Amino acid sequence: MKHQLMLPAGMKIPALLLFAASVALFLMVDKANFEFAWLHVGSDAFSNNNLTDELALSGVILSLLGLCCCRERIEDEYVRSIRLQSWLIAILVNYALLMIMVWTQFGLAFLGILFYNVLTPMLIYLLVFYLRLHVLPRFSKSGIRA
Repeated sequence: MKHQLMLPAGMKIPALLLFAASVALFLMVDKANFEFAWLHVGSDAFSNNNLTDELALSGVILSLLGLCCCRERIEDEYVRSIRLQSWLIAILVNYALLMIMVWTQFGLAFLGILFYNVLTPMLIYLLVFYLRLHVLPRFSKSGIRA
């Protein structure tokens, strides 16, 4: 079965580079209040309408989507099965974490958690997928894919 929505395997490196650059920009915006002057929007000098943080978050989201949707060099039924199971685990863990946060965080702290909750499913998916695909088979004693 051909996957129409999957990107070519060669797109992983550009997605990784975009992810690294976007995370670096996001950290600079968050920790050092860095802003690109050319992304300032608005007519008055009293408002702080700079779109640098939106650019950084858009880069993180696009790069994570790119990484999640890239094919493997060998895309067989085993990889498709791991991909599907990884998405299921990512969604279940994401909503379990969200339910915990609903009952333990309040006010503006909860809004911050909702902000980062947008990225959590893709991060968990990538972690589970690559662990199950590349790391765990190396630790199996028999060398047979499980």
